[in-house]
Amino acid sequence: MKNLLARLKNWAGWLMKLLANFICGITRCLVPLATLAVWIGLLWSDQGRDVLRRSTERWVLDGSYSDLVFLALSCVLFSLAIWYSMRWLLLARFPGLWMAPVKMEWWRKFIPRFCGAAVPTWVGMMFWQLAHSATSAVSRAGEAGNTSLAQHAYGLAIAFMVLAGVLFSFYVKRADIFGLVVPKALPPRASVPPATQRVMLWSMIFTFLCTLLVWLYPLSVPRVVGSVSIVALALTGINLVGSFVLSFWALRHRLPNLVPAALTVAAIFSLFNDRGPSSLTEKPATAPLPVASAFEAWLAHRKDVNTIYVVAAEGGGIRAAYWTAAVLEALEEKKPNFRKEVFAISSVSGGSVGAGMWLAGLRDRLCGSDGQNIPDSSQAAVPAKAATRALGTDFLSPTLGLMFYPNLMNGFLPVEIQASDRSRGLEEGWQRAMSRLPGRPLEMNISDFQSSPPGCPAMPYALFNATVAESGQRAILSHLETEGFIDTFHVDSSVMPSYRQQSVAALMHHSARFPLVSPPGTVTDMKTGRRLARLLDGGYFDNSGIVTALELISMISKHPKAAGKNIALLVISNDSYKECPRRDGTMFCEQPAGPVSRPVVAGGSFLYEVVPLLTGVYNVRDSHIRDVLYRAVTVSHMNMKVALADANASAPLGWALSRSMTEQLDAAARRVAQRDLNFPAPAGTQTAMNKGAENAR
Repeated sequence: MKNLLARLKNWAGWLMKLLANFICGITRCLVPLATLAVWIGLLWSDQGRDVLRRSTERWVLDGSYSDLVFLALSCVLFSLAIWYSMRWLLLARFPGLWMAPVKMEWWRKFIPRFCGAAVPTWVGMMFWQLAHSATSAVSRAGEAGNTSLAQHAYGLAIAFMVLAGVLFSFYVKRADIFGLVVPKALPPRASVPPATQRVMLWSMIFTFLCTLLVWLYPLSVPRVVGSVSIVALALTGINLVGSFVLSFWALRHRLPNLVPAALTVAAIFSLFNDRGPSSLTEKPATAPLPVASAFEAWLAHRKDVNTIYVVAAEGGGIRAAYWTAAVLEALEEKKPNFRKEVFAISSVSGGSVGAGMWLAGLRDRLCGSDGQNIPDSSQAAVPAKAATRALGTDFLSPTLGLMFYPNLMNGFLPVEIQASDRSRGLEEGWQRAMSRLPGRPLEMNISDFQSSPPGCPAMPYALFNATVAESGQRAILSHLETEGFIDTFHVDSSVMPSYRQQSVAALMHHSARFPLVSPPGTVTDMKTGRRLARLLDGGYFDNSGIVTALELISMISKHPKAAGKNIALLVISNDSYKECPRRDGTMFCEQPAGPVSRPVVAGGSFLYEVVPLLTGVYNVRDSHIRDVLYRAVTVSHMNMKVALADANASAPLGWALSRSMTEQLDAAARRVAQRDLNFPAPAGTQTAMNKGAENAR
């Protein structure tokens, strides 16, 4: 009995030491474990997997494998960084964070090796998943292309698994290969080996050089390297600097891990490095137009129009952006007069990007590069698809490059560096993608873009919807006056808000500020520099754009010259709702139903005080869309059609699309354009539309 109690006591002591060592190890390896978790999470996301699909398609369809080469090299560097930093953090003896000697000491050696090999292993697993899903996905070359994509993805999965095995073997056999004497531990007072000191120095130099390159060439360098590779390289630098400067050096000098202290310093420095508005234009903006006068001037050039469309474009990242542009282009191609019938587009988030791109491509065809009206008879019957071509560009890599390099570094400096703003990645990317259009429309401010009378009143008006962080109000960024809209952000006439002086690309970005990827937008008074508001993604208030569209319809339907006109709401949705069922497999929701009961979904118990707060904020957006859909049609009998996205085209919510995904969206948009958009003009149309706008509010 005594022997049994003694054994139990020894086992308990061993388990307690092991638990203590585990906690100490987590504290020591905080940075490498955090960067590895970020890597796994990013690749696991829909956007990460679609980026891998994009790289595979470039190899299969274009014969370009530069993305894959950079991915392999960056994986090797990141794997080496994880292994090397964890190895020293676990083997070194720190006076303030002692790890008691226990049996099974092999874990100090093998955990760094396993974590290092996990970097390419995870990439291989994601390629394997891509290959598995590619067997049933729609691709560019049909079933043959699908098979080719799957075969190449399986090959890449095996290649990265082999790379992981090679790296793991190197970590185990490096001493035998190079004849090295590997120390089992680093005593507290022993000096750091010169080789490790060189690694620390060169890691900081490497990170600085990468930051400088991304800073100087924010679009070209990240796109050459690729989205996943730029993240791997950034995490390599973050891991090495954080592990050896904030953790290793501090613990060796009897200091706690300095990662929390560094984050605290960054929080304090945020008081001093707050950046102002981006993409300001040199040409002064003119005052916005009253809705009534703008509508009258637009209608004067559209006397032969019987149906007037107000479009509402739903949010949803690059998926919504591409779908919005594809539907508008397909409708214009099928019905050339469609562009003459659109008075305004109320858009949110990604829908604002697609709407802005389509309007930019439309501007020269309606107005000319000098802002003067061009007769519609002089236009080509088939419009150029400038918007969808531009939206096939990689906007993710520049954003990630700026976010992980200059933007991150500026966060630890007590000064403002405007050029480090990661907003440049999206705004300059959109501007560059449309730079071949006459006049570079996305670089204009909103008044020049709209070419107000006597310039080009035939141009449809853009209403980019954002959300004011301080009040939760809508901020409608437009060349139309917004005082007539209910509870929206507007300023006194003596104040010149900066968004009027910002480029159209910046206004699109204000509406499409994807959480974390984009920082909140800033609105200041151009006269005094005083900050007026912070702008968030428009989806926080209304992710459909319908509320603003209905209020605008209510305003223009009261105009005397709207009598006899059929004013209709066209909703471009990139999601599906039970209130809008598809009829006979079509892409249009012809008759939205009433309130549809949804099954009760009970939440889980994990972090039950935190998770419901996050899921509630996200899920309420769809509930609001269902509400306005029901009120707009079922209650008020509004003339309305909803263009529904293809259920098979499950594009990610980020800022880059693979070629197969764009082709699925293009095909779905062409099916939308086959539907007849004509509406019968029922009696009492104006009264019904006014009622619908009031109910939607």
